[in-house]
Amino acid sequence: MSPEVYDKRLVNLYSSVLEVTHCPYCNSQKFYRHGRYKYTERYRCCSCKRTFIPSTGTSIHYLKKKVVFIEYAEDIKNRGLDTLRAMCKRLKIAPLTAFDWRHKILASLSPEEFTFGREVICDDLWLRFSRKGRKEVDNPRKHGGKITLADDKNCSKTVSSTDETASMFRLATVGKLREKHLLKVFCGRIKPESKIISSSRNCYLGFVKKMSLNHDDLKVANKTKKAIKINRFIGMNKDLKLWINHKLCGVSTKYLQQYNNFYLFSLFRRFDPLGKYSLNLRFVWRIFTDMENIYRNFITQQTTEVYSVPTKRKWKTTYDYYISSLKMPY
Repeated sequence: MSPEVYDKRLVNLYSSVLEVTHCPYCNSQKFYRHGRYKYTERYRCCSCKRTFIPSTGTSIHYLKKKVVFIEYAEDIKNRGLDTLRAMCKRLKIAPLTAFDWRHKILASLSPEEFTFGREVICDDLWLRFSRKGRKEVDNPRKHGGKITLADDKNCSKTVSSTDETASMFRLATVGKLREKHLLKVFCGRIKPESKIISSSRNCYLGFVKKMSLNHDDLKVANKTKKAIKINRFIGMNKDLKLWINHKLCGVSTKYLQQYNNFYLFSLFRRFDPLGKYSLNLRFVWRIFTDMENIYRNFITQQTTEVYSVPTKRKWKTTYDYYISSLKMPY
């Protein structure tokens, strides 16, 4: 009998891209080789005694059509995010498959760990609160249109911020933005000597006072030499809003942070779903399968909305995989 032939791209991922540094279940660094599985090595953890392969917990975990997923990931890398219908037509896959694969890839875009510099420009971006994809909900796909101050309670608030070297988009709350939300968003990212350039609304002034930081009003600073940086920052926020409302026809608030991360990575052309950084993240399966609970905790703890109409999809292995609290989407 002739040996089974495997796709060269798939074999290359397992041999050259995927690296085993710790156990995906307990995070232990003590493991040993434990036989083989098809085209790759199998490992066994010395602590929890479980076996795993290099792709366990990653974006290609539990996939039967891994070769088609490689084509799907390369399509996103080259073309960006397209509509699910277009992806299904090009790759001849089912809509639910296209949806799941997209969010597995988006789950690998975890927020980077960094600290802002001396001057931080920040503002909040308003998008309509969306429950797109949830049945038995009135106007679940509502998006776009002119947003006024009267819509304050019905908008998802993304705090956008930038300095000389880094930028960040973080979903803070749904409803009125308060000081506590800003404290959570900027926790560990602001230096004591930093200056905040933002609007003079109470939430920002309270945050600045709490952190004992210097503050400049955004409108006043826009009339100085900093106008170029501020206008570039405002333009970046507008582009993100247009991309979500028009290119994607709205995004569910549940997944909004992941789309924020994708936009930021794409903006600086750093995103490669099949690269070593993205493909070696072993918490992707945990985020993908536990996203509903993560969203529920966000709604109940950080917003004034009422959590309702939960999705019914569940996975038994969700909590088997290790994840650091710093890697949670919200």
